[in-house]
Amino acid sequence: MVKNQYRHGDVLLSPVATLPDGATELKNFNGVLAYGESSGHKHQIVGDRVRYYRANNRLYILVEGENVALVHSGGTAPEHDPHHLARELYEFNPKQEATLDTAGWRRVID
Repeated sequence: MVKNQYRHGDVLLSPVATLPDGATELKNFNGVLAYGESSGHKHQIVGDRVRYYRANNRLYILVEGENVALVHSGGTAPEHDPHHLARELYEFNPKQEATLDTAGWRRVID
């Protein structure tokens, strides 16, 4: 496991050195990274001093506060323990799966 890399079900946060050129800050993002469509749960970042950016079809999360966590809540799925996030810049890519009909990729629906 890479230092400060966090896996939480379908969510993987990996540290990166810098934001890509042209990154746009998302001012009103609610921190929800993934929903469990069948169980109704969500994976969400909670805490203060977190900024979100979008670039190249990816989400970047800048954790500047000390009390920030990736949590799993709601629904009927068993809870994951929270991951307390270190101050760092992370890249998030949704988990994807191959599609047999078009030989492409799609976001996993669970």
